[in-house]
Amino acid sequence: MLLHGGWPARQAVGLQQLLRASVRTVYSSASNRRQSAAATAAAQGGDAVTAPQKGQQLELECSDLAFGGEGICKLPGGGLVVFVERALPGERLVARITETKKRFAKAVKLSTLRPHDAAVEPPCQHFGPCGGCTLQSLQYEAQLAAKQRQVAELLRRTAGVADVEAVMRPIVGCPPGQQYAYRNKMEFSFCGPEAALEGAGAEGREARGHKHTRNRSSGRSSAGARRAAASAAAAAAAGWSPGGGAGTASSSSSSSSSSSGGDGGLLLGLKRPGFNAAVLPITQCHLQSDAANELLQLVLRLCRQHGLQPYDSATRSGLLQHVVIRRGSTACERGAAATSGSISISSGSRGGTDDGKPGSTGSAGCTASSSSGTEEYLVNIVTAADGRKALAPLAAALTQQAAQQPGAPSPSLPAGVVVAGVVNSVLEPGRPTGERRLAAEHVLAGRGFLYEQLLGLEFEVSANSFFQTNSRQAEALYSLVAAAAELRGTDVLLDLYCGTGSIGLCLAGACKQVRGVEVSASAVADAKRNAARNGITNAAFLQGDLHKLQLEGRLAAPDVVVVDPARPGLSPAVITYLQTCGARRIVYVSCNASTQARDVALLCGGGGGNGGGSGGGGFRLVSIQAVDLYPQTWHVETVAVLDAVVGA
Repeated sequence: MLLHGGWPARQAVGLQQLLRASVRTVYSSASNRRQSAAATAAAQGGDAVTAPQKGQQLELECSDLAFGGEGICKLPGGGLVVFVERALPGERLVARITETKKRFAKAVKLSTLRPHDAAVEPPCQHFGPCGGCTLQSLQYEAQLAAKQRQVAELLRRTAGVADVEAVMRPIVGCPPGQQYAYRNKMEFSFCGPEAALEGAGAEGREARGHKHTRNRSSGRSSAGARRAAASAAAAAAAGWSPGGGAGTASSSSSSSSSSSGGDGGLLLGLKRPGFNAAVLPITQCHLQSDAANELLQLVLRLCRQHGLQPYDSATRSGLLQHVVIRRGSTACERGAAATSGSISISSGSRGGTDDGKPGSTGSAGCTASSSSGTEEYLVNIVTAADGRKALAPLAAALTQQAAQQPGAPSPSLPAGVVVAGVVNSVLEPGRPTGERRLAAEHVLAGRGFLYEQLLGLEFEVSANSFFQTNSRQAEALYSLVAAAAELRGTDVLLDLYCGTGSIGLCLAGACKQVRGVEVSASAVADAKRNAARNGITNAAFLQGDLHKLQLEGRLAAPDVVVVDPARPGLSPAVITYLQTCGARRIVYVSCNASTQARDVALLCGGGGGNGGGSGGGGFRLVSIQAVDLYPQTWHVETVAVLDAVVGA
């Protein structure tokens, strides 16, 4: 039986109190991370100074990067820390204060007085206004060093590990040539001209009272236009526009200027983090392949040709919300996977013969121009209502040539590129952006899935299922997980938050049984198909919400548990289960080192102790290693190994 909040009724009161107190003490929000970094920086010396005022402009020097990608600066002559977006270590800059707190302030960079250490020229024309690749102007080795320091600091301050060096292993970076064009999936947002970030201008003219009237071509109300424009203006005022001081974009204006005409101003781009209604129209993203960029522009052209309009949440008019471009493994890569046969444990450079330039997608032995190197893509158009009728002509245009001539490219796409399917995902109405839920999924043309290969296995990945977005570096990650698990032939492996089953299936050959649990029904269906596709008979998968699901009695007692949660980390119910399930080892894979550090503290009883020793929570931290799956960004994956303490 589960009590309200997910705590088992039979759990001891003392353990409940310990865990609840630990959650309150250790739970790490963005503000907590800044407080932690501020305390560290302030401890390095300096007397207190008068706090700056909001709107004040200051000259600052950046000393390091905080977890989250903000630059750490200190006021001249004092210990107050200022977190500055886009500031990089060694850079001297002018910044404007946007927020003040008791122990720190936040600011936006206006201009650079002296370049930062390890500077390189960013290749992306949208680098200035885009909120994505904030580390693109930092040498890659410096990116890795910064991420290693951030993980170590979180272990020290959040997990309470006294001897971080004893448990911290060197970060695994992407090999040369795989530091761009590595993403197999990207989401882009549709918008009208009033929501385009570029249209706001450096001075935020909308924020000064520029009036928006009804856009007759799109049917939007003045209220909806004002709200979208206000978000774009706020982003611009925060420094995120071509002239706003956060960088430059040599040709970013071309994307919006090209949208004029009879298409109603439909635009497609990336949302600025923190500004849900502000979209930066883009023509190219260097994190995905050249073919994916061309496909993105083709989708936009077809949407304009068919008169489709972006969804306006204020008026609940329009249809289009997002488009997700997903790339599968080439036929050549899948053939290589079929013959590779086993897991390779390695943390060094692997495979790849690409030239290292943004947009390259080469792979050892495979070429995009060969028939075996055909690139398959899945286009997932996310809408506010059922879009099957409206999107049918677009889906046919994207896939008709490929359907008529198997293996042939779709219209207006490079040779060797095929749209394998077009999907319409319909969202539940009335939910905020961060809480969206899928109401329906319709395959409009072709098939609703792609093939991916990892470590000798082939995976079927549907449009809305989770799969690692950097397939090549995921092999390095999964190899580390396999080595860390140290499975025996008689072991039962429990794979929590298993997604499409990729980790558990890659490890199935090393143990007796694999049991996976995942909230997404479509992902569980994929996992079952993937097991059958690869002839794996010792793996089973259960669909359920781990925050609510009672695992005791439903699964065999595990010997080893692998957890790979989303950014919020483990729920109290999962923490409790892990402490009582009897597993000898937990391998914790995380895309958020902050919440992982919080959970490590809980599993180790409120602190890691010396060298990660147990503080009474039943486990001790053995090791942790970062893996860079997301070059040019501040994001990093981590693999923590925790062992049960005998007699705890």
